[in-house]
Amino acid sequence: MQQDFKLKIEDFLTPCLNELNAYLVDVTVGGEGRGKIVTVLVDTESGISIQQCAQISRALGRLFDAENLIDGPYRLEVSSPGIDKPIKLLRQFKKCVGRKFSVQYTFEDKTRSLVGRLELIEGNVLHFSTENQQEVITLDFSTIIDAREVLPW
Repeated sequence: MQQDFKLKIEDFLTPCLNELNAYLVDVTVGGEGRGKIVTVLVDTESGISIQQCAQISRALGRLFDAENLIDGPYRLEVSSPGIDKPIKLLRQFKKCVGRKFSVQYTFEDKTRSLVGRLELIEGNVLHFSTENQQEVITLDFSTIIDAREVLPW
């Protein structure tokens, strides 16, 4: 259900997102009691504005109402991923070169972690320098399990 629902939203939003030079990061559906909560995370290469989120929200609201995509009451939340959310897409990293990350990744069938600065992106390969810049760790994006920006405060 979740994947089918996400695909319907993505198909509907594609023209709207293309017009805004935006892209879909994630869609989640939660809550049961008083209604479902549909959270849609969107972004652009330079960050998304509140106006763009409102425009996307209005378009999605019309779709939900016209197509009866959700049974019963729901709350729709459209926003940027925010700094507390993990990075899910390779294209999200592009505006983060020079920033510090905590990354979990797989290497030889084991989960490993690193804290380092994203130095460079080449295709699907990301280069992180470790804390003391003593080592550069190169990761293929497909090996990353979780990546979160380490905030300076």
